[in-house]
Amino acid sequence: MRKQQFTATQIAQVLKEYSNGKSVEELNREYGVSKVTIYNWRKKYGGMDASEMKRIKEREEENQSLKHMYALSGNGVGRSQIHHRKKALKPCH
Repeated sequence: MRKQQFTATQIAQVLKEYSNGKSVEELNREYGVSKVTIYNWRKKYGGMDASEMKRIKEREEENQSLKHMYALSGNGVGRSQIHHRKKALKPCH
């Protein structure tokens, strides 16, 4: 099954319909969104409008790209580098 990306306005619309009394099953059939996804959206974006959700998504994407750039720059010590620096244990006699 293909993963569909919803826009901030679509998420806000689904949450608004849910808060107006539409059941999760109806939203599931109408938008093709699972129950778990609707509950996760409600937990994450509950009470926000579309512009606030869009701003949050943009910041999350920017944060992810900055983390990736930092990891590639070599400034951070990765687990693989730590692993290679360990000394081998000598057998006890």
